[in-house]
Amino acid sequence: MTAVPTGAPFTYEDLRSFPDDNYRRELIDGQLIVSPSPITLHQRCVVRLLFLLGDAAPPELEVLPGPVDVLFSRSTVLVPDVVVVRTEEVGGPNLTRPPLLVVEVASPSTRRTDRTLKLATYEAAGVPSYWLVDPDEPSLTVMDLDGDRYGEPLSASGDQELRVERPYPLAITPAALVRPAARPPAP
Repeated sequence: MTAVPTGAPFTYEDLRSFPDDNYRRELIDGQLIVSPSPITLHQRCVVRLLFLLGDAAPPELEVLPGPVDVLFSRSTVLVPDVVVVRTEEVGGPNLTRPPLLVVEVASPSTRRTDRTLKLATYEAAGVPSYWLVDPDEPSLTVMDLDGDRYGEPLSASGDQELRVERPYPLAITPAALVRPAARPPAP
């Protein structure tokens, strides 16, 4: 992940002017953050999360994969790996209200930013739940807002099951997010 220094802060309009070249570009307080395409284990984890969250979602909520721009301001735009939003918020070019859940899956290039800058940005924006998934361990850390701050994190690793209530009840086993899919035996 690279932060690109500039003389003036970048805006969402600047972000939209970049070419579509498979780099993820995000803004935090006008600072441009660029990261490469995710690795395959990251994508496996994202797909497993989409199915798990999607199967448990109530009808009034939707689960969306990245890339989807979440505009917190003209100078702060993030592109989470997975979001849960209200169904009526889907349809426009981007999201302008904080998602109910943001999930970031760590990659070698994003790990530090996910745990520091993005965590602080999501907390300040009032995102009710923020999950950090580390596919290398594998582990899951869940943070829920308690007032205007994230409370004590809940975490699980390997085959430990973690039960969450936000944004809806769900049980997650981190190791299941990274295992190869079970295939039926060949005839």
